[in-house]
Amino acid sequence: MKWYMLILTKLMIIVCLISEGFQNKLIFSITSAIKEINLHTREITDLLIDIESNVHSMDYDYTNKYIYFAREDKDDISRFRYPPNQANTYTTVTDADRPISVAIDPVYNHVYWTERNTGKIYRCNFDGANKTEILQDGKVYALTLDHRNRWLYYSTNNKINNSIRRSRLDGSGKQTLVSVHPQLVTGLSIDFDEDRLFWMEYGNGNLKSIYFDGSNVSIVISTNTTNGNGDIDVHGSTIYCSNDLNVLIVEVLPITTANVIHTERGRILGVLYYEEKRKFIHENVRL
Repeated sequence: MKWYMLILTKLMIIVCLISEGFQNKLIFSITSAIKEINLHTREITDLLIDIESNVHSMDYDYTNKYIYFAREDKDDISRFRYPPNQANTYTTVTDADRPISVAIDPVYNHVYWTERNTGKIYRCNFDGANKTEILQDGKVYALTLDHRNRWLYYSTNNKINNSIRRSRLDGSGKQTLVSVHPQLVTGLSIDFDEDRLFWMEYGNGNLKSIYFDGSNVSIVISTNTTNGNGDIDVHGSTIYCSNDLNVLIVEVLPITTANVIHTERGRILGVLYYEEKRKFIHENVRL
């Protein structure tokens, strides 16, 4: 009975907090800076300035509260505390060769990244130790990680056949999921509720999806933007997209809609959805 009451109390706390509303954020990057949007108030806050690089991709470690990001022009993977508890600074985790995309493995505490120059995918521990080459596959670009089923999904940028491929987390079992030639896929993200992989095509602005088994390729929406489409992040039936100067929110249900939620003077590069509710449950609920 004691344990039952404890569990019930925690669940009631969660329900109360949900009813009050969490302040979920969207983190986004532009050249040399990373910012956040409060999705409730639409307030914009600078997180990092003068990072001296384009940042095309970010991912979040909910356990240790770090955002990891790839500094393409400075050849490293870096991280910073989030939410910040003081003036934000970032630290270098490991060196890399023109890194483009990063992905967190929360199960084994690894960060993975793609390298534009070498065509390789690497991983290391969260602290930068044990850097390991996972695979090489021509020229690689976007990356996402299915930690539940233990797959890496990545895009290739080859002259003959651009494609989305996948491998096991150790680089074994490489296989092509779908050809996207001649388009370059600049953003990959997973909807775990529907077992679908979503991607963004840089040149034509098509946001597409496919089941994990490679079936049912479909166009979700087109941004109608040429050569300005970048990263995406999926949260349930909502997809956040970097669309040239805009941050775009795409709602898939009940009908597909797309709306601009923020516009910058410079191009939006990376996007990352931060869920405050998930952070609270992770820290406070131990059933």
